Amino acid sequence: MSLKFFTKKIYLLFEILKEVKPFKISICELEGVDNYGYYLFLNIDDGKNNIRELHYKFHKGILYPYQSEWTKDGSFVPHITVGRFENKADMTTALNETIDFKDIYSTIVDILYC
Repeated sequence: MSLKFFTKKIYLLFEILKEVKPFKISICELEGVDNYGYYLFLNIDDGKNNIRELHYKFHKGILYPYQSEWTKDGSFVPHITVGRFENKADMTTALNETIDFKDIYSTIVDILYC
C-alpha cells in the first residue's frame, strides 16, 4: 500500500474527527461477555451514544473492511476491554473476583488522536 493511500485514509479520519465536540464519558460497571470469545468489559454509560456514532462513522466509510462482523448489525456496545480469557470458567472467575467493583470514573473527551 502506498503512502498516498494512507494519507487519504488519515485525511478522511481527520474530517470525521474535526466535527466532534467535547463530551462526557462515565465508566459504570464490569460485565462478562461471551460473544465471539470471553471478555471482561468496563461498560460506558454517559457518552455511549457519542462513541457509537463515531464508531459507525469510521466504519461506514474508509474503515468498513476492518469492522468486526459482530458490529455490522448496529449492535456495537461502547466499552473498554479489561480482560480476554481462554474459556468461560476463567472469565466467570475474574468477574466474581471483581464483583465488588463499584467505582464510577467520569471524564470529558475533548481531544481525539488519529
